[in-house]
Amino acid sequence: MDALPPNAHAPSARALGDRGELVFAAEFDFGASHELSTRLNFAGTASISPSLEAFIFPRVSLGAAFGIAFESSDGAHAFGYGAWPRVGYVIPFSRDLVFWPRAGIELSSSTVTVGNESTRSQDAALALYAPLALLPLPQIEFGFGPTFFADIVRRESGGVDAPRGTTLGLAVEIGGWL
Repeated sequence: MDALPPNAHAPSARALGDRGELVFAAEFDFGASHELSTRLNFAGTASISPSLEAFIFPRVSLGAAFGIAFESSDGAHAFGYGAWPRVGYVIPFSRDLVFWPRAGIELSSSTVTVGNESTRSQDAALALYAPLALLPLPQIEFGFGPTFFADIVRRESGGVDAPRGTTLGLAVEIGGWL
């Protein structure tokens, strides 16, 4: 009986982080935000973001995620969409476990509704995602880790500057690579 992991018999299989790989993934993020400008103090957040990453150098990825998000708090809710260009670096711990932090700038637009009033805002935020990724099968990854978004600039309807917010969360992703 062979005690090696399933992908150990595939010496020609590419490892996550090899130059020239393309990784397609779906990220699911759940967290809490503190956003003074929208009256969403410690609101619950949820988002889904398909992403595409290209390894331009060994272990160095350049990519983007595109997503939609929802936030809710007492009497207020927000719905938004955004794009997140980013750079990442894969740090392998073993053949089947890697640390793949990614950082970039998230550009987003959202509508916040409180009662019958709605306000639209545009944001640019520092965005970090630091998952551990399990590689259970060749060219498949499951990641789980913390997320952090901190507004750099936030503008509301009419170009008015608004107080900035911070969102902390946990994300789960599933992806595959070519």
